[in-house]
Amino acid sequence: MKTKYIMLSFFLSILTVNSFAQQLSMADAVRLLEKNNGNLNAAKYAVEQRHFEQQKTKGLRLPNLGLEGNYTHINEDITIDLNPIRDAIAKLHQIPDAGGTLGSWNNVVQKQDFGNLNAMAKWPIYAGGKINIAIDASKIQEKSAENKQEITRDELYTNLIDLYYKTQLAAKSLALRGTIFESVNIHAAHANQLFKNGIVAEVETLNAKVALSNAQREVLAAKKDYSLAKTALENLIGEYEFDTLTTKFITPIALQPLQDYQAVVLAQYPQLKYINNQKELTKLATKKEKSAYLPEIALFGKKYVYRNNVSVLEPDWAVGVGLKFNVFDGFQRRNNIKAAQAQTKEVEYLDVQAKRSVNTFVEQLYNEIEKQREQYESLNSDEALAQKLKFMREKAFENGMGTSVEVIDATVQLSAIQLKKYQALYQYNAKYGALVIAQNNFTAFISEL
Repeated sequence: MKTKYIMLSFFLSILTVNSFAQQLSMADAVRLLEKNNGNLNAAKYAVEQRHFEQQKTKGLRLPNLGLEGNYTHINEDITIDLNPIRDAIAKLHQIPDAGGTLGSWNNVVQKQDFGNLNAMAKWPIYAGGKINIAIDASKIQEKSAENKQEITRDELYTNLIDLYYKTQLAAKSLALRGTIFESVNIHAAHANQLFKNGIVAEVETLNAKVALSNAQREVLAAKKDYSLAKTALENLIGEYEFDTLTTKFITPIALQPLQDYQAVVLAQYPQLKYINNQKELTKLATKKEKSAYLPEIALFGKKYVYRNNVSVLEPDWAVGVGLKFNVFDGFQRRNNIKAAQAQTKEVEYLDVQAKRSVNTFVEQLYNEIEKQREQYESLNSDEALAQKLKFMREKAFENGMGTSVEVIDATVQLSAIQLKKYQALYQYNAKYGALVIAQNNFTAFISEL
């Protein structure tokens, strides 16, 4: 009997609100998730990476400026020996000592050691559209990264709603089991008193004791379920510990026509946006391969900033225009174009199938939501009847006209209906939340809770 009173005290402590309890609303859980979840933060930096890569491609339109320097040592000086020409001229003019009069005509063109520092510039003025294609592709890749971030975010939001309401269900179930334990315990004490007064047989007290033992096991199981659900939710939002969930279950309401939800989801679903962006990328890939048939033209310039023993034959500066054009590449360009076109067709078919799958997904959510709403409304009626039956069984037992089994059965039946109500509420809220997320309306949904 002492164990029963300990269990009763334990459940009374659970059902009593602690003034120092750490509370957690759905909005708080969302903020913690967005702040602490590693997958979501990683997706944000993936978008940032794509953003800077997109900014980088804009530089393809601008000239490249740089410095280029080197120091060189060769085996010997490079010279041009014009002494034979000098001798021929001296002979023609009858100069007796050509070397002494005209000097040596053996000139050094390049000394053995030399170095230089050049300023270089190159500016592409025509690339067959490749630059524009690269910039457009980088913009789409940034959008794709944003789509992936939305996909990750929506998956986490969906998981959060499920775990939040699953924990709420576990808390309600634990409280309900505690109430059942308290009710059965009171009934057992009452049955024992009636037995002592000779009103009921001893078998009625035995039935009450068995029911009390069963209720105690249900309590322990419900406590473990709540602890597991609570831990999973805490880990998802960043190991934040809480004691009480403040956001209640949404009362089920009838939905709008299915087609309305399907139309919105098809326009907002991030997976479909991602596929559409991939389709645009494949079209740009085809344009890029076609541009390989066009020439590339660029301006270039060069100027010596510093010279040391550089050949006098080298100019101080030079500017010009360059052209690059591949005449024949073994049909690589043609096959690359066909491959890119085939990839576009592949993504187009994936897009069609994805839209069908999304419509099916929305219909499944819709039907499940409606099913749980109908279950909830039906269970409301059943609960009223079960409460009335329990009241009548208790009165009959007190007057010696009923049995303990009948009272316990009525209590268990009522609790089973109440538990099914909570389960229907959990399923309704989890699926309704998933439908809201699929419509990209989660922020407004949270603000209304």
